[in-house]
Amino acid sequence: MNTYHFFELAVVGLIVAASTLFSLRQTMPKAAARVGELARRGGMPDRLASFFFGAPKAADCGCGQCSGCGPAQSSQTITLHRSKSCH
Repeated sequence: MNTYHFFELAVVGLIVAASTLFSLRQTMPKAAARVGELARRGGMPDRLASFFFGAPKAADCGCGQCSGCGPAQSSQTITLHRSKSCH
């Protein structure tokens, strides 16, 4: 095995790890926030942890999408009306 092979494995491993972290952030935002908090406590720089796991909970925008930082969205009642038949 030569140096190129090890470099190739390292680059592919970094790409797979980064895509895993980004997909975690998109599909499971609360779990990603927890992992991000653990990473910050473990010594990962805040800028790097925010890049991979999102902003810390105290600095979120309050959009209400995940109900973790802002007010929960109010529920709406949907009323279905029957259309009149042509027959």
